[in-house]
This record gives sequence, structure tokens and C-alpha cells, in this order.
Amino acid sequence: FLIVGPPAGTLAFVGYVAVTEWLKSGDPSSMWPILNMSPFVVVVGYIFGAVPAVVTSLFVGWVMTRTDSTLGWIAGAVLVGAAASCLALFWTMFGPNDGESTWVVLGAFAFTGAVAALVSTLVLLLLTPRPKAV
Repeated sequence: FLIVGPPAGTLAFVGYVAVTEWLKSGDPSSMWPILNMSPFVVVVGYIFGAVPAVVTSLFVGWVMTRTDSTLGWIAGAVLVGAAASCLALFWTMFGPNDGESTWVVLGAFAFTGAVAALVSTLVLLLLTPRPKAV
């Protein structure tokens, strides 16, 4: 989760912000400033993505020991990832957000956390050996 989650969340965040800017302005070129900042955003994504990644990984580890439902792990991870991202970054919603609505900022954080959790959980499922049916 700490290796895969932050870059996946960063890409989701950059995509969310770029598309939001494009939809607001109606001009596809309005996406370029955020895309040009991608290297900086990746570094910041690791810093801010660590806490939601740890929280989500602890949740998934706990759920994996209690149920065999793969769909349950994925759904739970997405919800916890979105919530953990919003809670960990809650303080930024009340700061200067370049005039963006609090809901847009909250949506960006929720989407970022959900995508990071989804990708991390899918990678975990691919790398975790499953017991053979007897």
C-alpha cells in the first residue's frame, strides 16, 4: 500500500484536477498547468498519501483475516481509502484552495484515496498466494 498507493493516488489526483479544470473552462489546454506540475505532485503525493495508505492497509489486513469475500475486500478498501484520504487531508479543505468549492476539494481527496486503495488492493490480491481448494 505504501509502494503502490501513493503513485496511483497521485495520478488519480492529477487526472481529477486536470479534468475539473477542463470542465470548468471548456478549454482542454487548461489541463496543462497541473500536468506540468506532475513531478512535484508525485513527491507531495508520497508525503500526503502515506497516512491514508497505512490506514487502508491496516483495514484490508484486518478484513482479510475475517472474510474470504474478495469483492468485500475491494469495496471496503475503496471506502476506507476514500475516507482516510479525506480525513488525513481535512485541514486543507479550509485553507486557500484557489477559489475551488469545498466539495470539489473533498471530491478530489475521496477520488484519490479510493483509486489508491483500489489499485493497492488489486496488486495485493495478485501477489498474495491463495490457498488451494481441497
